[in-house]
Amino acid sequence: MVINRDYQVEHSLLDNLGKFLRPGDLLVFNTSRTLPAVLSGCELGQGQCIEIRLAQHLADNSWLALLCVSRGILSAMDSEAECS
Repeated sequence: MVINRDYQVEHSLLDNLGKFLRPGDLLVFNTSRTLPAVLSGCELGQGQCIEIRLAQHLADNSWLALLCVSRGILSAMDSEAECS
């Protein structure tokens, strides 16, 4: 995924990376991983939805998780969510 200076999104292959770069550009690599486990739910009557992506099961039996709200805005990152 490429986001240009006008905040337009374009999908491309890694082989095309050079055509998007200029001197002084910064590359950011996302190395976060999540399990193929997603917990989704919506509040009845309100329509507010949340998605929890489990990233890592911790030694204290809690989870490192990524939380997303229905508006597509990351509301909390690397938050602990108690899941059993």
